[in-house]
Amino acid sequence: MEYSLDGTSYSAVTAADQQLTATQLAGITATNGIKIRVAAIGSIPVSSVQSITITTGTTPSALTLSTGTATGKVGVNAATTQEYRVTDTTGATVKQDWTTGTGAAVDTTATCIAGDKVEVRVKATGTVQSSAAASTTVIGGNIGV
Repeated sequence: MEYSLDGTSYSAVTAADQQLTATQLAGITATNGIKIRVAAIGSIPVSSVQSITITTGTTPSALTLSTGTATGKVGVNAATTQEYRVTDTTGATVKQDWTTGTGAAVDTTATCIAGDKVEVRVKATGTVQSSAAASTTVIGGNIGV
């Protein structure tokens, strides 16, 4: 068996529970999906290609933030099908990595300042990749005292 993540080059499946690297996983796109075929053996040509269709989740609406219950924390209410993270004011530095929503208001684990960003996206599941993120800017009233 062989698989392709770019629709062109194929790699051999080397184990019954083939594990992809983080780089390979990040490279899977809705455009190419995942292609699988039986490799050629001697004079027997490769089999027809079977495709696993990959789709991308729909970008959610930005979150409405609430005042955190602890000093420096922000209240986030993300659905259980979503995940959120906190970045700095520029969006370049991650202060809290992707965290699955609980469906109820919870405080961020990161300490926030006004201008930080809380991003939300639909989390990946099955053959659906995580969506693009929607961003909300933290204001002073969102930060617990």
